[in-house]
Amino acid sequence: MNTQQKLLLTLSFCALFFSSMLGFRYQITPNIEVVDYWFRLIPLPILDYNGISDLKHLDTKLLGYVLFLLNALILFFRVKYDRILLPALIIFLFSTGFAIFFEIWSLSQYLNGNYAGQSLYIGPFLFLFNLSIIKSYPRRLELRKYSL
Repeated sequence: MNTQQKLLLTLSFCALFFSSMLGFRYQITPNIEVVDYWFRLIPLPILDYNGISDLKHLDTKLLGYVLFLLNALILFFRVKYDRILLPALIIFLFSTGFAIFFEIWSLSQYLNGNYAGQSLYIGPFLFLFNLSIIKSYPRRLELRKYSL
């Protein structure tokens, strides 16, 4: 495992930690205040969506999703010429972008007073998808070096 893979893996673990394992619930109006925190030792379920829930405060999953996006942008410059990993990375980028869009949309709903507890729990899915790309890109680069 090379140094860049270790960096990407560390960044991916930090993203999983902040998106799925540790979070703070906060409110913005009338001032910024931390209401509660949550910690999960095992980040399950892998993929979940709550349309309406009784939790009326936002949480800090957005930080983990931004770290996943940073990880994907770093990976993009390594696999941009690979015809197999590039589509997988683009799907990962769109999934991460959707999660960030959803969190920003929830924030705007909260500021407008229309927030009904919507939450998207996609961090473990993004981690596993990202891990598969990180694990396979050095081997793909090595195979491409010997191809015509």
